[in-house]
Amino acid sequence: MNSQSGEYWFISVPNKQPHDDPSGKSKTWSELQSLLGGCSDVFKFDIPQLRTGTLDRLMSAADNLVKVDAAVEQVIRKIERQFADINENNEVILEVEEQPTLQYLENFRWNSAKYPTGRQIDELIKVISQHTIKLEDELKESSIYLQEKKQALQAMQRKKQGNLTVADLGDILTAELVAKHNLTETEYLKDVVVIVPKASETQFLEEYENFANDSVGYGQDGNREYERGSPVVPESARKITEDKEGYGLFIVTILKNFLDEFKRAALSNRAIVRDFNFREAMEAKENDDPSDSLEAVQNELNSAINQLRRWCKAHYGEAFGSWVHIKAIRVFVESALCYGIPANFAAVLVSTKKSNQKKARTLLETAYRSLDSSGMMQATKEERHAIGGEEIFPYVSFNIAAFGAKDK
Repeated sequence: MNSQSGEYWFISVPNKQPHDDPSGKSKTWSELQSLLGGCSDVFKFDIPQLRTGTLDRLMSAADNLVKVDAAVEQVIRKIERQFADINENNEVILEVEEQPTLQYLENFRWNSAKYPTGRQIDELIKVISQHTIKLEDELKESSIYLQEKKQALQAMQRKKQGNLTVADLGDILTAELVAKHNLTETEYLKDVVVIVPKASETQFLEEYENFANDSVGYGQDGNREYERGSPVVPESARKITEDKEGYGLFIVTILKNFLDEFKRAALSNRAIVRDFNFREAMEAKENDDPSDSLEAVQNELNSAINQLRRWCKAHYGEAFGSWVHIKAIRVFVESALCYGIPANFAAVLVSTKKSNQKKARTLLETAYRSLDSSGMMQATKEERHAIGGEEIFPYVSFNIAAFGAKDK
């Protein structure tokens, strides 16, 4: 998502009061509200004091946070896309701690039960990273299972609803139809099923008696090869049915031992011989497992969809909450690195119309220009982009694109 569909900024600036002054954060929050209130919505983003450890650990955490931030967002977007695919008519919405996503974001409170502030920052990052990997694995497994059920249903529908070249012949050649057309198989003769396109039907009826016409020896005893011909019984072709695409189903009687030769000849004449044994087909239908029916497979697919929908609803909030905590840790770490240790800053969440974003950035840069000790604000916007594509400002700033947010 981009700023046109709900981009929020996390902004952090140093407090003017000493670290041990409890009024410092409140005063800074009030200053930011006054500064940006005319063009933006400003929400407190209260981050508790976290255990930073050594400077090396803090810098290592800053590098790791970039990767974990991107990884968690990737999982969130996967959940959103998967949920959108299966959430017909928007019957269910994704929430975080029983709140709409934006409400959770705008009223964020650090979850000390899940992420105790007594643990080192790198330990908190590891906990979130490992949980995210677990969620991604579960989503992948459920998505694969759903896809398998979709493919099974599609395959069965092709058999049931496809043309005669792929349809289940057991559903077409019923006992009544077989009896009516006297389909038989003897020691020497066999009735075979031939599928013929409408455009080739006339040609087929004119030529089928000559298919594989050099396969069978009809000569006198002792010299069978003297005269050769087709294995087809003359005038045996009869049309049984036709599908909506115009394919016709014919029964042709041939010499049983020359089935392969007849198949090859038919195929070269744009006809398809389909293997079918009526007795075996009837026995198979009698022994059909109800779980293999079209209705049963459809029910399995519906169950897989409902199961994945419930999973997305249950775990999206976990993933999104973890992501916002990663953002909070990033803000804390960058603020500690930029403004010094112990961390003494206040953070806010800023929501701005796209048309007001430039104005809000200008107000912030003007108010906190003194933080630009390196003169980076004199560079072009392109030059001020950090590694990973995030623009650098004299104050700490990170973006978040929340699901369901719209440009105001």
